[in-house]
Amino acid sequence: MSTPPGTKGRRVALVIGAGSVKCAAALGLLKVLDREGIAIDMVVGCSGGSLYAAFIGLGAKILPCLSIGDHAVIGAGATVIRDVAGGATVVGTPARMIKTAA
Repeated sequence: MSTPPGTKGRRVALVIGAGSVKCAAALGLLKVLDREGIAIDMVVGCSGGSLYAAFIGLGAKILPCLSIGDHAVIGAGATVIRDVAGGATVVGTPARMIKTAA
């Protein structure tokens, strides 16, 4: 990923607030940032936002127009190329499911 003009030496943090709607919106924002070539250095959040921050691993890539189910876990560095069911854990490139919700 190239560094956008005027951002040399800067770091980007995605901060996700509390509340389920804000948390869900963060997934769409991550897709837009990736499409625009803006790398995320850190993801943090409070309340529900911290859960979303923890469940999307650092460096994960999620292709546009995919659905990520509630409580899904995306492993660090994974490349998600198809929808992920709620409660599923996916890892790898391309991402493959290693666990489903009980």
